[in-house]
Amino acid sequence: MNRRMLWMFGLVVVCAGGWTGCGKGKKKDPPLKLHPVSRQLAGELQGRMEALVFVSEKLPSELADLSRFAVRLLRSYAKHSQGPFKVTVLSPDTSNKAKRQAETYGIPRMSFRLKKGDLCEAFFGVALRYRPPGASTDRVEVVRVIEPNMRSQLEYLFTERLLRLVRGRQRLLLLTGHHELLPRQKSAFLKVLAKLFGAFEAVQYNIAAKGPPPKAPVALVLPPNRPWSLEEKKRLDQLVLRGTNLLVLLEGMALQKQPPAAASQRSPRQLVEAKHGLGDLLVKWGVRVQPAYVMDSEARPLMHRRGEVTQSIEHPALLSISIGGTKLMARPMLASPLTLTKDLVGARIQPGKTFRVQPLLVTSPRSWLVKGPYVFNAKRRDRPPTGTKLGRFVVAAMVEGRLPSAYVIAPELGKLVRGAKPSRLVVVGDFDLLKLSPHVPANRIFLQNILDWLAQSELLKPLRVRTLPQP
Repeated sequence: MNRRMLWMFGLVVVCAGGWTGCGKGKKKDPPLKLHPVSRQLAGELQGRMEALVFVSEKLPSELADLSRFAVRLLRSYAKHSQGPFKVTVLSPDTSNKAKRQAETYGIPRMSFRLKKGDLCEAFFGVALRYRPPGASTDRVEVVRVIEPNMRSQLEYLFTERLLRLVRGRQRLLLLTGHHELLPRQKSAFLKVLAKLFGAFEAVQYNIAAKGPPPKAPVALVLPPNRPWSLEEKKRLDQLVLRGTNLLVLLEGMALQKQPPAAASQRSPRQLVEAKHGLGDLLVKWGVRVQPAYVMDSEARPLMHRRGEVTQSIEHPALLSISIGGTKLMARPMLASPLTLTKDLVGARIQPGKTFRVQPLLVTSPRSWLVKGPYVFNAKRRDRPPTGTKLGRFVVAAMVEGRLPSAYVIAPELGKLVRGAKPSRLVVVGDFDLLKLSPHVPANRIFLQNILDWLAQSELLKPLRVRTLPQP
């Protein structure tokens, strides 16, 4: 065989092997192994699905590896789908049409901070378009890649979007009417809720009005600046008896209101007992929010007693604590303690018969109570006074079962409870848990898991825990 024949034979072998530039081009990477939850939701995609990956062609190695991983992950969903699933990679840098599409889906050119500290500008995002069988329009969800180290989060983000595409969003009622938020804050707060709890559609409901509430599996109660009236509490009572589940973020202490003259002099603001007016209602459901704060001298992440809610949690006052770490805070943690009543005062029904009350979050054993009036100083490290008894304190509790009415007396009470739907209630003696959760991943995941537990839809919980940063 002469040299020319050998060269021709080698060219045929290389092209048959799929070398770049010959035949059909570069061989595709095999699909990745998905979590069972992801496979389940992918199997529910029976309509037409298209994943548009908008990514710049020229990328640093960190982003290039992430983009290849994202494409392989999407092809894995396509493998388990019951309908046509197309994955298309588009470059907005080289195609004006792709650039206009990316802008339509809200995927702009972004700046990425690389490991070496360099900045890189590029397009990177995914638009998922799904048309269910028999539908005439597409449902659209978008995943925006905002940093190179999102590899561990991508499967959760894609699966969360699939859940919305297949099953839609549930409603989350934000109960207002007591000056919980300023008028200019409400729309922004609803957007924050929608971003934090993607599986829910946040809807405001003024419970002080007499209109019927929208149907929703979960309602959210925030610390009020005006006490709840008896009529408003009766409406909330009936809402729960009809099966609506509650997440109550309620602090036992609040900043004392000052006259304008005192405020202008910048005098220290004191924490005093909060006048929320919900005490008589919550105590019938087994929980009392004490007018005090717990101070934890160890300042570690809060512990919990139910592993199915989350694996770990950072309190907002513990922002510098890494999950599983041993670093101590420079100041103690603040949260209101809860009393879990064994015998409900004034009620004919006891916990354990129609419902149960359990601790959810407890502090460390080196904690103590502070009662008002109290001047909080974030720069000061408070210590327990001499002779103070230290111990654990419950700062969040969960209630489950057929809850009794707080305002219907016997003999109607037994009949009403027997006909009531089972409800779930979570009470947390802190509001900063939600306010600062966008900046604390463990807080956000903890609240997302709580809402899923309340709505009895905990499908995403195993995937969510995997996104927590490792110590």
